[in-house]
Amino acid sequence: MQRKKIAVFFGGKSFEHDVSIITGIDVVLSLDSTKYDPFPVYVDLDGVWWTGRALLDKKNYHLTDDVKKTLSKVSLHVGENSFYLESKGTFFKKAQQFPLDLIFPAFHGDYGEDGKFQGLCEMSGIPYAGGRVLSSALFMNKSATKALLKEKGIPVLKDEVIQKPTSSLFDIDVLAKEVSLPFPLIVKPNTLGSSVGVLKADDIEGLKQGLLNVFALGDDALIEPFVDNLEEYNISVTQAFGEAQTSVIERPLKDKSAFLGFHEKYLAAGGTKGTKSASTNKDGLLALTRVFNPEELTKEETAHIQEWAKKAFLSLNTKGVVRIDFMCNSKTRELYLGEVNTIPGSFAYYLWEASHPKKPYTELLSALIEEGFNEAKKKKSFSLSASHSLIFNRP
Repeated sequence: MQRKKIAVFFGGKSFEHDVSIITGIDVVLSLDSTKYDPFPVYVDLDGVWWTGRALLDKKNYHLTDDVKKTLSKVSLHVGENSFYLESKGTFFKKAQQFPLDLIFPAFHGDYGEDGKFQGLCEMSGIPYAGGRVLSSALFMNKSATKALLKEKGIPVLKDEVIQKPTSSLFDIDVLAKEVSLPFPLIVKPNTLGSSVGVLKADDIEGLKQGLLNVFALGDDALIEPFVDNLEEYNISVTQAFGEAQTSVIERPLKDKSAFLGFHEKYLAAGGTKGTKSASTNKDGLLALTRVFNPEELTKEETAHIQEWAKKAFLSLNTKGVVRIDFMCNSKTRELYLGEVNTIPGSFAYYLWEASHPKKPYTELLSALIEEGFNEAKKKKSFSLSASHSLIFNRP
């Protein structure tokens, strides 16, 4: 059987660029090599696409001139029922073509996880793994996500969105006074993940600093009440194996006086996010002690988390694998859905490997790829039947 060519895209122009590098390398090294022939495609901070084996070594980032000499710049070419990547030829180097059967996006954040890249694949007719355009775009917007899920009967925190003024001469005091929620508050970007830019505001000065911090990263600031006695519970959902199903529930352990911000999640233990392919769980999020199936969760609470997670996933007929984060006041036991991550770090494989029955990372990735091929077949079949109907059933 001929192996399918899988182009794994990662990096990008997002603030989560470095986290995406780790996830992308992880995917390439963990794919089933008997079925697939994977190759990395790194999108640098300037938006240039590169491919080459040197991209699989974390020590080569960010790319030096010497490393770039071993790589090829590539661009996407789309033709009649064909698509491939091609490098530009030079006097010293011939142009190369890199055929591909499917694109596996491993981006985090803007320009990759938010539906833009998925839209490129849709317009080009290229099969791709993971979330589709609508779910990717909507779930990236935290406020829009909560508005949708609230209508589905899923508990979410109240929120207010403060938009960054178009003029650089705005008055931060005036903007801060628009917030009506009582302190303490959490201030964070409305469309970024990985807890980038999240700050707690105990007073008006903290709120102003939080707004300025968010505006340095993007346009919209999301304001939410701070959850006292915070515990976080995470669960993953996919229907790549057939019917929509949920993974084991985890509770990351942390300092009770802190919340899991970007530093705690990704820079703890002095590194970027850990990966399975690195044969160690000592870095970042995977280094944090975690509890699977926490004993303090009652059967009713567990059922609620599973039900709400699955309902959120199915609300947009989501594809791929997501991680859904819940917040809980450990004293009152109030639960809230926090956010939906459509491309979670390392695709939340650790939640599936701890589930029963266990689903190894390679098996999860294979299921996501096959789901991508099936989605492309369904779309192609629908397009052909629709075209036939339009041509032969005109009045």
